[in-house]
Amino acid sequence: MDGARTSALLAARLEQAALEAAVEQVEAGEAKDPATVARNAAVTKGINVNPVLKLTGRPTVITEYRNADDILDSLFKRLGIEEPIVDADVVAAPSGPALAA
Repeated sequence: MDGARTSALLAARLEQAALEAAVEQVEAGEAKDPATVARNAAVTKGINVNPVLKLTGRPTVITEYRNADDILDSLFKRLGIEEPIVDADVVAAPSGPALAA
């Protein structure tokens, strides 16, 4: 157990040093592929955010249960639609002028 903890701490230290070196390379314009550096940093961030949220007592998953009517009502409200059309007659589109061949 102690060996696993030590390994985890060393890996975290190495990860931090690598991230700092990557920041320095990008800022100095020396990174060979800045997009790859950014992608790798984003993956690292994603892996580390969940444990931080757990350790600080914050939710790691937000679940919401709403039906379609609730979602539509919320959308209409955001768009400023006070009374959505719930029933309408179908009207044929007017035909335009004939195009010359």
